[in-house]
Amino acid sequence: MLWLCIYLPLLPLQVFNASKKHAAPFAVIDRHRVLLCNESAQASGIEPGLTPSTAQALLHDQQHTLSTTERCMAREQTMLQELAETLYCFTPQITLHRKDSLLLEIGASLRLFDGLHMLQQKIRDQLMARELQHQQGIASTPRAAALFARYQYFCQQRGHYNNHATQLSLQDMPIALLELSKKTIEQCHDIGLQRLGELLRLPRDALAKRFSIETRIYLQQLTGERDDPQTSITLPETFTRERFYIDGLIKHDDLLAPMQQLLDELERYLQLRRLHSLGIQWTFQRFSKEKNALTVQVSGPQQSASVFLSLTRLQLNSIPLDSPVECITLHANHFSHVAPANNDFFS
Repeated sequence: MLWLCIYLPLLPLQVFNASKKHAAPFAVIDRHRVLLCNESAQASGIEPGLTPSTAQALLHDQQHTLSTTERCMAREQTMLQELAETLYCFTPQITLHRKDSLLLEIGASLRLFDGLHMLQQKIRDQLMARELQHQQGIASTPRAAALFARYQYFCQQRGHYNNHATQLSLQDMPIALLELSKKTIEQCHDIGLQRLGELLRLPRDALAKRFSIETRIYLQQLTGERDDPQTSITLPETFTRERFYIDGLIKHDDLLAPMQQLLDELERYLQLRRLHSLGIQWTFQRFSKEKNALTVQVSGPQQSASVFLSLTRLQLNSIPLDSPVECITLHANHFSHVAPANNDFFS
């Protein structure tokens, strides 16, 4: 088996579509500390770990204002699930890993997508279309793939991005990146262990004496000594997607790009499940917390994103924009199955 991990280190920030370079200074707060901030905030000296009041003070001195919001883990998990469903066309074996990663079993997909390089590029294109910064890691076990993906980000943060990290041995991986408790990692450092290879070379008796059964199971799954079964996602019976914008969308034309993205995802969903849609429903939530719904009916079963967008545009100006739109939701739940082709023997 061959596993590919997609690691989204900026997910808490990206769910708010606030990571763009020229956006206003913005930070996500978790446990009364800055968890992540966008480039505009970073340029002003704001960094993770600061209190919100300290961060605001830094910007106040520069006559700027910092927008903040509490971390929304429910929104993060929703985005992960949606992304997994989007990538379902590449492999049906996709698992949500931790709170920030996806695991894809791609061994059976390599021939279909013309090899590993082409498959990785197609997946990368899907992620970049949604402007999602990410790292990929590949290995023969799920946990090793996840470790390599985090190592890529680790290298990037230190200015020495390594395009060939997956060619490195597990032995070289820093212990600080392992999926172990903070206490266990500190325990390793206390006895002079810095790399995974040093930990794995300890005698089994020493490992059993010093570390918990959970730690030993993790190491065995990491190296492939023990099975690590994964629970794959299934496509839902209905389709719901949303886009959230912390700065808001103020014009009807601003709504078109995210609506096109959502309809493209609906089209892929319908193709995967071999369905047609009999209609769609839009919901637009504004900063004023007012919601407006828009129902689009079709004359016959339909899959095409362009058709749905054309029909939506006919009604779009009826949506009031006295307050910016912060969330766009697309929902579809009335489907019909695609009829099998009815060809005769000679055709």
